[in-house]
Formats: sequence, C-alpha cells, structure tokens
Amino acid sequence: MVARTSSRQITAREQARERAATYAARERELVQLAETFFLADGEAEDVLVAAETRIAAIREQAERDVAATRAKAAAVAEQMLATGTPIAQVADRLGMSMAELRRVRAAAGTGASDGADAADNTDVDAVGGDLDAAPPAVATPVEMDVEAPGTETVAQPMVRRNAA
Repeated sequence: MVARTSSRQITAREQARERAATYAARERELVQLAETFFLADGEAEDVLVAAETRIAAIREQAERDVAATRAKAAAVAEQMLATGTPIAQVADRLGMSMAELRRVRAAAGTGASDGADAADNTDVDAVGGDLDAAPPAVATPVEMDVEAPGTETVAQPMVRRNAA
C-alpha cells in the first residue's frame, strides 16, 4: 500500500525546509564573517611585527648616532686637554667632575692615562674617595703659635680646607 501524504504534512515539511534554508544561509554568512575577522586579525598581527622590526632598526641607528656623537664630544675634550689645560679646568668648563670626564674619555677609547692629566693626577678615586663629594668643612686642626700684642704666646687652632 502506498502511503499517502496529507496536505498538512506537506505544508509542515515545506516550512521546515524554508527554516532550514534560512538557518543555512545565516550559517554561511556567519562563517564568511568569521573568516573576514580572522583575516583582519592576522593582518593586525603582521602590522605589529612590521612595526617592531622598524622600531628595532631605528633604535640600532640611534645607538650608532649616539656613539658617534659621544666620540665627537670626547675628541673635543681631548683637544681641550691637548692645549695643556689641566683636566680639572677642562672638567669645570664642561660642567662635569674629573671622574666624569675620565669616564667620557675611557668610553670613547681615548687615552685617559696619557700625560695630559699627569700634572693634575690628584685622583681621590684611586684611594677610595669620591671626586664629586665636597671637601670636608673642617680638616685636622693644626696648632700654631700666635703672639697676641702685650701677652705671651697663645696656641690657637687653625682650620685648613682641602684643596679641590
């Protein structure tokens, strides 16, 4: 016997197919949108990688430029010292301590131990002091005989400052 399909079943089947087609179209659209999203997200990552590469190249160039500029500054300091000016005066003119000037010269690879600063070799760093520190206000008191008018000799302390 042949099964008969009622009109009600046919209508229900058509409605189900229409809804399924709507869901399928919606699913295709969502898949396409997700694909577009992942492509855009990947492009954003590529942009970041390219930017990091450019940043690294710019930093390397800046480091080279800074090294060249510092070498030029050290060469100028060497020229100042070559005129016979003591290192303390050169450092003072450049607004830095003698230790800083020596570091600049050493970093640039110039002769920090040549004879240019031999006459001014009062390097407190070598004995553990700090050239940047101010000299103490009071040194060891020294007794000195001073004669007051009309009195006998009176010992008076005299305070000396360290020469910087």
